[in-house]
Amino acid sequence: MSFNPKRSSRKLNTSSKSKIKQTGTECYTVHDLPSLKRKRTIALNRMLKALEIDAYAALIARYRNTRELAYTCWKDILNVNLKIQNINDFRRSLDSIDENLSILRKLNLPVEQWEFIIVYHVLSKLESKLRRDFEESCCSSEFPKYINLKEFLHSRCEALIRDNHFSEATKAAFHVVKDSIRPPSNIVKRRPVTHTLVSSHSDDKLKTGETRHDNSKVMPKCSFCTDATHSIAHCKRFLSKSVDERMSVANEKRWCFNCLKSSHQLKECKSIFRCLKCKHKHHTLLHKEQSTDTPSRSVSLIAKASGYELCTKSSLNTTVLLATAIVQIVDEKGRYHCFRALFDTGSQNNLITCDAARTLNIKQVPCDANINGLGGVSADVSHMVRCSLASNNKVLFDVDMHVISTICGDQPIAKLNTNGWSHIQSLPLADPGFDIPGPIDILLGADIFADSLLDQCMKGRSNQPVAMNSVFGWLLLGRTHLTSSSLLQYTAKSDELTSMVQRFWEIDNVPQASILTPLDMACEKAYVTDHYRDSTGRYGVQLPFKDANQILHSEIYVDDIVTGCETLDEALEAKAQIIELLELGHFQLRKWASNIPELLSDIPQEECLLSSKTFTGHDSCSLKVLGLKWEPTTDTFSFDVKSSIRPCTKRVILSEIAKIFDPLGFLAPLTIKAKCLLQRLWLLGIDWDSDPPEDVNSVWETFCNQLSILKDLRIPRCMTINNTLTYELHGFCDSSELAYGAVIYIRVSTADGLTQTRLVCAKARVAPIKKISLPRLELCAAVLLTNLAKFVLDTYLTKLTLHAIYLWSDSTVVLSWLRSHSSRWTTFVANRVGHIQDIFSTEGQCG
Repeated sequence: MSFNPKRSSRKLNTSSKSKIKQTGTECYTVHDLPSLKRKRTIALNRMLKALEIDAYAALIARYRNTRELAYTCWKDILNVNLKIQNINDFRRSLDSIDENLSILRKLNLPVEQWEFIIVYHVLSKLESKLRRDFEESCCSSEFPKYINLKEFLHSRCEALIRDNHFSEATKAAFHVVKDSIRPPSNIVKRRPVTHTLVSSHSDDKLKTGETRHDNSKVMPKCSFCTDATHSIAHCKRFLSKSVDERMSVANEKRWCFNCLKSSHQLKECKSIFRCLKCKHKHHTLLHKEQSTDTPSRSVSLIAKASGYELCTKSSLNTTVLLATAIVQIVDEKGRYHCFRALFDTGSQNNLITCDAARTLNIKQVPCDANINGLGGVSADVSHMVRCSLASNNKVLFDVDMHVISTICGDQPIAKLNTNGWSHIQSLPLADPGFDIPGPIDILLGADIFADSLLDQCMKGRSNQPVAMNSVFGWLLLGRTHLTSSSLLQYTAKSDELTSMVQRFWEIDNVPQASILTPLDMACEKAYVTDHYRDSTGRYGVQLPFKDANQILHSEIYVDDIVTGCETLDEALEAKAQIIELLELGHFQLRKWASNIPELLSDIPQEECLLSSKTFTGHDSCSLKVLGLKWEPTTDTFSFDVKSSIRPCTKRVILSEIAKIFDPLGFLAPLTIKAKCLLQRLWLLGIDWDSDPPEDVNSVWETFCNQLSILKDLRIPRCMTINNTLTYELHGFCDSSELAYGAVIYIRVSTADGLTQTRLVCAKARVAPIKKISLPRLELCAAVLLTNLAKFVLDTYLTKLTLHAIYLWSDSTVVLSWLRSHSSRWTTFVANRVGHIQDIFSTEGQCG
C-alpha cells in the first residue's frame, strides 16, 4: 500500500466531510463508521476491527508522522526547478516553495532562522541574469529576506506578462519560420497566446514570447484606387504601370516603400517581409531589374605587318567597403601596439588573431567556446585574452577577445580608386590606409561598434562610402566601385616566304642550361630537403644556418664546447664557423684539445691544453672533460679512483661513493655494491661515525682494494667506424633481491662484414627497503631500461640512424605483462606497464 504522509495529514486536518466529532481531547464514533470501513483497504479494516471506538486515533498514530512529513517538504524545496521557460510553471514552483515552508512552520520548526539558507538555495536555482538583477536591487550589505526575494520574482513575472501586450510585432518576428515567402496579403494569421520564459545561452536574458490565433480575415483596401475588393498587390491599374511610374506614385502619395501603406515611412516599417527577388527592404512591385551588362571599354591594336594583336579590356565592378580602424592595444608592461581592426555589427564576440596575441605577450586564459557563423560553420576557441583598447594613447575600453588563428582575408579585396571622394578629404580617418588591401588583426563586435560611434555622419555621392565619426576617427563603409583591368595579348607570326628562306642560313642554336655556382647548388639542395607546406597552403623553407649554429645550440655544457665530426674536413669547417660566430660577440675560445693533431695546427700553443709533444711522446696525457678523464692520444675514457685509508663508517662509505663521478654509469657494477653496503648499515641502525660489524669491515676492505684496478680500464669514446652499414641499439635489464639495473650498447656493422659493440651508458639502483616480489623488481628494471633507451634515442636522434632497437629481459612474467593491455593488471604493475607501452611498442622490441 502506497501512502503520502504529507497529503494524508492535510486531508485529515482540513476535510469538511469527516464523520468524526471531537470534543476536548476525546473522540467518539458516530453512525458512519461502517461507511468509513468500507472506504478503507483490507489492511485498515483488519486493524479497525479491534479498535472500532478509537479508529480516528489509530489513523492519526499510523499516518501522522511529522518527521517523515518534514523530510518530504524539505526534499521538495531542495529539488525545486526554477530554470524553466514557462512563466506559469515558474510561478507554480514558487508556490510550491511557499507551501512547503508553511507546512514546516506548522510542524513548529524554526523556519524563520533558516532565512539565509533558503535565500541562498533559491538564488542558486535561478538563472544568472535573475540573480544579478536581484543583487542589484539589494542596496545594503545586510542579508536579504526570503519575502524580499519572493516579491522580486513575482513582480518580474508580472512585468514580463504585461510586456507582452506592447510587443506584438516583436513577438511575431520570433515565430516566423519562412520569411522569404509572402503569404496572401488579404489574410492575417494569428496563433494562440502563450507566455514563455526564454533563457538565452549567450547572455542569460529573460525574454517573453507570445503568439496569437484569430480566425477572422482582414481584407485591406487598395492604396492606389481605394477599392475594397482587392489589395494593391492585385490592383490591375497599379500593375499596368512601369517600375519607375510605380516609384513616382509611391513618392507622391508618401507611401512606405516596403509595404506600400501611407500610415508610416520606410524607416518606421515593422513588416518582416522583404522583396522576393533581391531580399532588400522594398516591395516586390518596386523592384527594378539591374542591367547585367558591365560598363566596359576595349581597345584593340592590330598590326598586320608584324602579325601581332593587342587587346586591352577594363571592367567596372562593385564592392562593399567594410569599416576598419587602426587601434591601439596596451600590453602588460603599458606599451602601446597598433593593430588593424575590422568592425562587424553582426558579431556578438570580439576576436584577435594568434599572431597579434603573441605580439602583445598577454596571458591567455583557457576557455571552452564555440563561435558559429553563416551556414552553420563553427570554430572552436580554446583561449581568450583581456586587454585594453586605446586610441591616441588613451584607454577607451576593456575588451575580452577570443584568440583565433585567422579572422578573414585582406580588406579591401583590391585597391580602391578614391578620386572624387571630396567628402572625406579633410577628415581624420580611423584607417588612413583603408583603400589598400591589408590583413585584419582584430574583429570588434556590435557592442564596441555601438559604444564607439559619435553623432556625426557624412554622405557622398552615389556609390561612395558613408563616413561615420567614432572615438577612433572617421570610419568609412558602404558601396563603392572597384576598377580592375585585364590585358589580353595575342601573338602570331606569319609563315611568309622570307621567313622560310631565312632558315637556310640560320645556325641551329644548342639549348644552354644555366650554370649554377656552388652556393646556388647548396640553396637548391636546401630547398628540396627542408621545404614544407603549412595548413594554409603556404610554402616555407628552413633558414640556411651554418652547422655551427646547431653546435652552439645543443653542445655547450657550462663553459665548454664538446663536439665531434666524422671527417677532418668537417671538423676544420666546424672549428672555423665556431670561431667566426663567437668573434662577432668578442668571445675568444681557449683550452683547445683534440684527438687529431692536425686540427690544432693553427691554434697558438698557449691556447691549447695539449702540446704537440703529447702526440709524439710515449707518455699519454689525459684531461678532464665534464668530470670524465679523457686521453686524446688514444681517444678513450679512463678513471683514476684512489683507495680510502680512513676507517670504515657509514659517513666514510657515503663520502667515497660520492667521490666516484660516473655520469654514464660505466662503473655501475662497482658502485652498486657500495650502495647496497650503505643500505645494510642503514637497516642495522648504526650511527654515522660508529664502527660497523666485522663482516661489513671485511666487505669494505675488499671493495677499497679493488678500486686500484680501475686505472687500467679504458672505454672507447667513438662509437662509429668507417664504412658503417647499420646501427643497432641493444638494451638489457636484470634484477636481484638487492638491486636492479640496465645497460645500453650500440652494435655497428660495416660493409666488410666487421661487427663492433660499444658500451653507451648504464644505470643501477638499490632495491627498496620494503620487500617486493622478484617479478616486480624485474618490471622496475624494465622501466629503468625504457627511460635509459629513450634518453639515448633523444640524444643521438640527429647523429645516428638506428636501423633496429632491441630491449631484452630474461623475465617471462614481465614479458607477458607487456604483451597485454595495462588495464588488466593491478595498480603497481599497470602504471609501469602503461609507461613502457607509451614509450615503446612491445611487439618486436622486447625479448
